[in-house]
Amino acid sequence: MSAKKLDQNENTETPPNAVKKTICLVQLTRIGDVIQVLQAANRLKETRDDIELAFIGRERFSKPLEFLLKQVFDYIYYINLPTILNKGQGSLDTTMLALNDFLEDVNQLKISALINYSYSRSSGYLCSLIHADHRLGVHFDNNSNLLINDNWSQYVYSNVLGTELNPFSLVDLYFKTLGVKPYIEEIPIVRPVENKNIVIHPFASSPRKRWKENKWIEIIYKILKEHPDSNVSIVGSKEDIGPTNIILNSAVLSQFRNRIMSHVGLKNIEEVYHLLGKSDLFIGHDSMVGHLASLQSIQTLTISLGTVRPIETSPYLAGGYVLSPRTNCFPCKPSDSCQIFQCHLDITHQLAFSVINLLLNKQEITEENIYRDNISMHVSSANLYRSDFSKEGLFRLNPIIENRAGINEILAKIYRVNWSFIINDSDETIKQPELNKQTHAELLQTLQGLTSLYELAEFGKKYSKYILEEISSTTPDILKIKDYSAKIDEIDALKDIVKKSHPGTAPIINYYKMKKGNLAGNNLVQLTESSYLVYHECAQCCSIVYELIEQTIAEYKLKNNITLTQNDQSL
Repeated sequence: MSAKKLDQNENTETPPNAVKKTICLVQLTRIGDVIQVLQAANRLKETRDDIELAFIGRERFSKPLEFLLKQVFDYIYYINLPTILNKGQGSLDTTMLALNDFLEDVNQLKISALINYSYSRSSGYLCSLIHADHRLGVHFDNNSNLLINDNWSQYVYSNVLGTELNPFSLVDLYFKTLGVKPYIEEIPIVRPVENKNIVIHPFASSPRKRWKENKWIEIIYKILKEHPDSNVSIVGSKEDIGPTNIILNSAVLSQFRNRIMSHVGLKNIEEVYHLLGKSDLFIGHDSMVGHLASLQSIQTLTISLGTVRPIETSPYLAGGYVLSPRTNCFPCKPSDSCQIFQCHLDITHQLAFSVINLLLNKQEITEENIYRDNISMHVSSANLYRSDFSKEGLFRLNPIIENRAGINEILAKIYRVNWSFIINDSDETIKQPELNKQTHAELLQTLQGLTSLYELAEFGKKYSKYILEEISSTTPDILKIKDYSAKIDEIDALKDIVKKSHPGTAPIINYYKMKKGNLAGNNLVQLTESSYLVYHECAQCCSIVYELIEQTIAEYKLKNNITLTQNDQSL
């Protein structure tokens, strides 16, 4: 496939009689994920007039967003899992009948490309049953082998789901999967706070992702006391009525009850969306409501806790603010056991209010102003970011409070440059990460892991080459081919050992393990050639990350007048 630069005078509109191609997007997970897919689809629709878009989602999560989905998608299909699984008391025959009814409806479309954004085995099986010329994302072949053929879906499945070092917003990853150019000139940006109509969503999908009610009582009290012209609207679902009553019935807020409006359990998502459109500021945890706020371009303050990864799911617009804890265990995994929720303690209501106060007073949010309004202890335990977009059009979070980033944050920045180049062949520029003694030592350890991984990749190339040479010989020796294949299996097992001892190499190992599991080819020669290329690219990736880490360490040593040691090696 090749691309050509269009002449400025060339007509880019689709000819009247041309048949539009249909692209179908599948997202079976939660409402927030559906909104992020919607944002990517909207961008695709803006840039292409030769396509039609279809959407498949779970009725529970997608039907409430139909008022937005129908603005972007030409066809919308809802799958109702309870109906499919329970129809006729849930027997296999009736379940298959209900599923076939759904598939018969969807398969009336002539789908050119089907893109699965759910990244689960169940959605992969569903997508395998839908007729399409091309499939991206998780799907299965006729022998029930899991397939993920496109690079960015492989990246998501291996790194977003497999590591804590993903440096991209999910919306940007959806853009990349679609091959859509990100926003560069007309980026989504917040509108300034003019009035003081505030929407608060103090809830989240799990307890570890939200504050207890007492902190929100303090926040609301400070807002209404310090800003007599402000009003607060609380939004949430029926499940949030209990915690809302605790807030509303607080004695501290009794004098302000006429300025607090609860819509919890009363407004549907469309009504909340329109309420946000009439408001000036959204405050809440990482949730679906934050994504709705970004669609309305209102100012946002997101308080990220627990399992939330801010770069992935923060409201996708420039000018929003994000508070996150500096707790070493943040972000945690859903499977992690936690009783004290230390990350909840690391963000104080005083710090959060100081950001809100600056926004309502239309003052610049700077590190100086934050320290002016808070004691050092409150500031030192949290990160404060302002969102914007890089010159390449990718979402990013820039720190307002200067801090020495931890090893994961440093590596994520380095990998952002690496993956942009490796997968997209584009240059992403970042500010040089600042090190301390600990992160310097940890990066040196990562260099050792990269050296080992590079050597293993080179061995993988060598034995792949040996197999190709043996196959092409006049009398191929099957025993030699088996021996070389066993060596390759041994190399792959050693990679897993490297990952355990050097976690910073996990993104590379996971990604190329995924690529190796999806080799192109239908015979031994083609598969071995593909294997050789995967090892070659893995070695190249190690070299790039190694060089970026070396540059970061050299800058640290230069600033701190540290002499280079024998630990600083080159691949």
